[in-house]
Amino acid sequence: MQRDLLLDISIVDGPLPIGVLLTSAVAAAYLLVRRPTRKNVFHVMAFALMGAFAAFALKYVLVDILNTFGMPLTSTVTAIFVAFGATIGLAVYNLRHSRLTRKLLAGASAVVFAVAATISINASFGLSPTVAALLHINTDPAISLVGTSATPKPTS
Repeated sequence: MQRDLLLDISIVDGPLPIGVLLTSAVAAAYLLVRRPTRKNVFHVMAFALMGAFAAFALKYVLVDILNTFGMPLTSTVTAIFVAFGATIGLAVYNLRHSRLTRKLLAGASAVVFAVAATISINASFGLSPTVAALLHINTDPAISLVGTSATPKPTS
């Protein structure tokens, strides 16, 4: 059952979360490395700060005002979410002000940032320990009922 092996990979600890976080860090570093002109530095910082502010504002509205989750979020989860917003802001800047290859990498990086934030927040709460649990896929083997037939026998 190859499918079960992939679905049973731990996303709370082990190599998968570490690999995703390292990939995310490399992607962010790549998006940050540009010709260091005053204009580029200012715009990169502005877009990252706007993304972080938008994420914090979204968290404030959804959690603190609307009480969507029924409980306050930890400072760790808030920090992860704000960092996610900042990296999305960085990716958006690179989508608008770059060549095609950098735009493609910025789009792919946004997906990696979202996966990294999802895995990190999930690990913080400890909700879904495996890929299957995160995707709500049941990997338990089916039970077999012994001594039953598909068609019931008529009773007299």
